[in-house]
Amino acid sequence: MEDIVRTRKILEELVSTPSVNPFDGKGEGERAVAQIVEKLFNECGVDVVEQDVVDNRYNVIGTLKGSRSGKRLIYNGHMDTVGVKGMNANPFSAELDEAGFLHGRGAADMKGGLAAMLAAMEALSKENSMQGELVVAAVVDEEYLGRGTQRLVKDFSASAGVVGEPTGMKIGVAHKGVARYAVEVIGKAAHGSSPQNGIDAIAEACKFISEIYKIEFKKEHQLLGKPVIHTSMISGGSEWSTVPAGCTIYVERRTIPGETEDDIIREASEIIQNIKSSDSRFNASVKLWKYFPPMQVQCEVVSYLQALVSDFKKPEIVGLPYWTDAATMNAAGIPTVVFGPGSIDHAHSNNEMVNLEEVHQTSKIYYKLAKTFLNH
Repeated sequence: MEDIVRTRKILEELVSTPSVNPFDGKGEGERAVAQIVEKLFNECGVDVVEQDVVDNRYNVIGTLKGSRSGKRLIYNGHMDTVGVKGMNANPFSAELDEAGFLHGRGAADMKGGLAAMLAAMEALSKENSMQGELVVAAVVDEEYLGRGTQRLVKDFSASAGVVGEPTGMKIGVAHKGVARYAVEVIGKAAHGSSPQNGIDAIAEACKFISEIYKIEFKKEHQLLGKPVIHTSMISGGSEWSTVPAGCTIYVERRTIPGETEDDIIREASEIIQNIKSSDSRFNASVKLWKYFPPMQVQCEVVSYLQALVSDFKKPEIVGLPYWTDAATMNAAGIPTVVFGPGSIDHAHSNNEMVNLEEVHQTSKIYYKLAKTFLNH
């Protein structure tokens, strides 16, 4: 297995290369990082496939074939990052501090995990000790709509998968889903000097907002706890002197396994109906914008990871409060866990960072997992 110097070099190159999602962070996209990944794949001598996804953005997928046919294992890492507004320093410095943390946008989420996967494949490509196939998929668009992995699973199936989001080297076997919906509230415009002649849509919208924070969630998941909900954005009104005729509330609801998108829309619709029953002027409708399902999995990769992690720390099986591409892979019939270096607390932050030693340890685990899982 390559030493930490090589892992650091790969990570520095990834972090120092901007790959801000054009939709989520108004950046130029993943192309420059995709070229770095493809160059490394070619140097390793693995089979390389480009998958066009959207707007000339593409996944880069490398397949290392073992000495004999057998199982296939997919390591999935996204190349895109969120935006850099508000960051404390150069977002692409890839600077290593005295405590061993490498800084820069994407360091934790999730170029640390992607670098660990690439270093593991590079080391394995120099040997002849693996059966089956190891696929490293560097995908686009995870930070916006997850279209990269949606495209990946159309062409690739596997016996198992690992998504390298930052779990602090804990083994994620479940995570929450995300439902995003808009509530459009209709009022009635009137001159600001005579507000009694109108219906203030913004004030009416506040009634809905008040009710969602009164929801008492009864369902609870052993690893994930209860669902959560919050308002994300609100827009309405037209000018100072006019009673607003319309207002839209944007709501995000984090779901647990067992909940569906229909459940979420039903929940919001019941709130609207309850308000209407006591306020005949209230006029609102709900529309689902995007639904990302929750995930839970049981698979043999978990036991392999537990044994391998124990070389470095006590293994922990956890549920994750955030959504990942693992949900898409599991839905496609690929049993997938979430396991990677770094802390979600550092992801998207003004001072994003990842511990270099943890990235290297994770890379060693990815290396050994491929050999042990694929050879049995």
